[in-house]
Amino acid sequence: MRKLLLLIFIFTSSLAFAQKYHIDGFIRDSFTKEKLDSVNVTLMSMDSTVVETFRGEPYGWWQVYRNIKAPGKYIMKFEHDGYYPAYKNVDFKYTKYRHTGDSFGEILMHKIRMKKEVTLKEVVVTATKLKMVMRGDTIVYDADAFQLSSGSMLDKLIRLLPGAQLEPGGEIYINGQKVESLLVNGENFFNGDPKVALDNLPHYMVDKIKVYRKMDERLMVASDLRTLRKDQLPLVLDVGLKKEYTTSWVGNATVGYGTDHHHEARMFAMRFTPNSHIAMVGNSNDVRGDSYYSSDGNWQEPYGNTAEVTTHEVKVDGMLRDEDKKWKLSDQLSLKAQKRDYLSKTSTTMFLGDDVYSRYLFNNTNKNIKLGFSGTNSYTPSKQFTLDFTPKVSYYHYDNRYTSTSADFNRQLAERYMGEALDSLFGGNLESEYRKILISSLKN
Repeated sequence: MRKLLLLIFIFTSSLAFAQKYHIDGFIRDSFTKEKLDSVNVTLMSMDSTVVETFRGEPYGWWQVYRNIKAPGKYIMKFEHDGYYPAYKNVDFKYTKYRHTGDSFGEILMHKIRMKKEVTLKEVVVTATKLKMVMRGDTIVYDADAFQLSSGSMLDKLIRLLPGAQLEPGGEIYINGQKVESLLVNGENFFNGDPKVALDNLPHYMVDKIKVYRKMDERLMVASDLRTLRKDQLPLVLDVGLKKEYTTSWVGNATVGYGTDHHHEARMFAMRFTPNSHIAMVGNSNDVRGDSYYSSDGNWQEPYGNTAEVTTHEVKVDGMLRDEDKKWKLSDQLSLKAQKRDYLSKTSTTMFLGDDVYSRYLFNNTNKNIKLGFSGTNSYTPSKQFTLDFTPKVSYYHYDNRYTSTSADFNRQLAERYMGEALDSLFGGNLESEYRKILISSLKN
């Protein structure tokens, strides 16, 4: 009896160990949800070592019904033609009640999109540059991002900057705030006068334009820096030049000659180095004077269209400092001579019973000479001590003359040119026919 029980026990135990662990599940198309047949299934250990491989085939209700060698943790890999491989981590376990199988659930496989080869025509790819970026409190404009016509100067570039406004006198406003000074490569340029740079600096030389609030170098040693508000600092526009224009002489010139001996000549030259610069600008003309183009492109005459203006002007700006930046010399010299001629001729007729025919002439000549020298020179041996020398010399000379002549006549005049009657009367011609019909005359 004992031998029979022992044999039965050994038989049932051998039967239990001979059983296989089965797995089941579904493999479907991710879009149509249709079952996929003939899917290659690979069981890998957690270190990606292949344990066994089989093909998933339909089995009754189950699409995949397979006996594996042993339960455990696996990486299941599913492969099918036309689909991307799919992976799933599983943990098949023995459980009580003699459960010897488990399901890996539903696997969705994604189709590989078919690639269609198309031959494109030749195309040109052009990079788009950012016109403006903000770096902290500094606005940075990229000059190369703006399209300008050949020969354009800095003023045309400034007008294109987002948020910028350029007034006829050279004042610049950024987002409604006035720019107090225009710098070139971080340094004063013609004492911060923007007009010189706007009219003479070619746009192609400009790399970046920065707008920020600048602290006076002399304030760096002040004891009350902590109470200084940033919005109290002056707003400056700093024009950065391209490297190829900062180590050599650059310049431009214009010469013109026209009818009635009118002339125009202008020149601009400068040279920048890391510790020095010198710039010169000259102008001589009798057609422009202080005229300018407004922001809408219209020609403007500050003295009216009847004034003839002759201008001769020279300006020199220089800066020099040592490599240790202990001393710095920054000086400007300017000379301007200008002559304005204004001539007005008027002819009137008064109907008062006896008609009165009047002629009036006004001539004004204004000459002025302005000479100026200014500088901002400093010596800073240490952070605690700064010595400034800021000379300023100005000389002005004005010569303003005017002449007015008028005459009334009792008869219609037959002048060969406008103003002939007045020229004859006040030219000393005592036998002039105009004296016979003269009522009165006056000269100032």
